[in-house]
Amino acid sequence: MKCPVEKVGSFIERPDLSLSGALIYGEDSFLVGTNKRVLLKKALGENAGDDLYILTLDPARVKRDEELVHAVLTSRSLLPGRQVALLESATNEHTKSVARALEDPDPEDAFLIVVAGDLKTQSTLRKLFESAARAIALPSVAKQPTVPDLRQRFRERNMPAPTADALDRLVALAGEMSWGEFESLFEKLGLYMREDGSETTVADIDACAPLDRTVQVDELVDALATGDRREVARLLRALADKGTGAVTIAIQVTHQFQHMHRAVASAQGSHGIRSALYRQPMHPLRRRALDMYCRRWKAGQLESALLELHTADMTLRALNSPAPFAVLERALMRITGMVPRQTGSRPSNRYRGR
Repeated sequence: MKCPVEKVGSFIERPDLSLSGALIYGEDSFLVGTNKRVLLKKALGENAGDDLYILTLDPARVKRDEELVHAVLTSRSLLPGRQVALLESATNEHTKSVARALEDPDPEDAFLIVVAGDLKTQSTLRKLFESAARAIALPSVAKQPTVPDLRQRFRERNMPAPTADALDRLVALAGEMSWGEFESLFEKLGLYMREDGSETTVADIDACAPLDRTVQVDELVDALATGDRREVARLLRALADKGTGAVTIAIQVTHQFQHMHRAVASAQGSHGIRSALYRQPMHPLRRRALDMYCRRWKAGQLESALLELHTADMTLRALNSPAPFAVLERALMRITGMVPRQTGSRPSNRYRGR
């Protein structure tokens, strides 16, 4: 059976152990691993922490022997309580073996946990669990934290209350990071603020956030919004050299152009633009930069730029996309050609990290 994304957390915290097993899958390996550990602990109950209750399956052996999973699930132990069988690094090549194990479930069988990476809709392994009557598919999709979610986190961890700008900064960072990266940032922030009884500010978050993840992308947006082709090419090469993926860059640039488009499309006059930007989560200095660009760009021009970014993003996500940075660079160069020519360039107070 399928589990809706919004109910995955509830199931993992209170799993229905009358089922035969669960598939945990998703693109974010950190979130998948966290969900696996929580489900394993909850499924074992009072026996959590006792390795004798965990039956670890070798993925390579499971591929060769279609009866192995069934044999492990149906084996009976002298230990009191139900055991858990764990198959990690699962792929579609394990579907037949798992299907055989789920054919004739018994309440005394071990509970099966299958862990996989990102499985597409057509995945046979995913379809198996989604269509099974006594098993469940649990997609691990990170939820974008909202301001109320973040406030609750601060209270639960007894951290100093955040300022409004600090909350904006955290929401913006959450949109740029993977779930695991954001969780690590929050843990670091908790340690950083542990001895500080004052409020949590943007400066505190910047002290804990990765230095070079967003800053160069911000600089790329600055160059892009002002039509500086040479700087766009230089920054794109620098981001590629440090290992930032083309899709990641496209997503982050798109986010900032979306901020600008929403502000320009919904506002009337310069004051309206500023107010519209203030309602969107971002670093205060970043808001000032986009405010300046919004006074140059028209809504139609921003829509054309977003279309170029969307087309590039779809091409980059396609299987076997050739020369991803060449695809992205062509799109960005086309956007620089849309820039309205005015005097002045970039804001002198552009956000540069610490």
